[in-house]
Amino acid sequence: MDESSSRPYLQPKVNPDGLNVEEKLRASEERDHSLFSNMMDGFAFCKMIFNKENQPIDFVHLEVNDAFEKIMGLKRGLLIGNKATQVLPKIKEANPELFQTFGRVALSCKEEKFEILFKPRGLWLSISVWRISWV
Repeated sequence: MDESSSRPYLQPKVNPDGLNVEEKLRASEERDHSLFSNMMDGFAFCKMIFNKENQPIDFVHLEVNDAFEKIMGLKRGLLIGNKATQVLPKIKEANPELFQTFGRVALSCKEEKFEILFKPRGLWLSISVWRISWV
C-alpha cells in the first residue's frame, strides 16, 4: 500500500522498450498528430448526416489538417463542428455528387477516388474517400 493513501499502489505497466503504456500511447499520438498536421495533402475527417430515408443530406468536419485549410482557403475554426451547408451554403446545389459519393462510401464501406471541380471554391480536386471501420 502507498503510505499516503489507503488505496493500493499500482505500478505502471512497462513494455520491453522501457516506456510505460501511457508514455508509449502519448508518443504514438504525438507522432500521428505530427504526420497529420504536416502532410502536404489536405485531409478532412467528417461525419455524414443522413435523413430518415438514408439519403445523405450534410456532413460535419470533425478535424482538418493545415493543408486542407490552405487548399480550401477556410479556417479550421469555421469548419470544425459545423455542417458543410452552413460553411458553404450553396455546396449541395453546386456539387450534389459530393454528397452522393460521401454517403455511398459511408454506407458501403467501399473506398472511392475521383476528381471534381469544386465549384464553391473554383478548385479542381482529387478526392479519396473511405470510411474508418470503427466509426
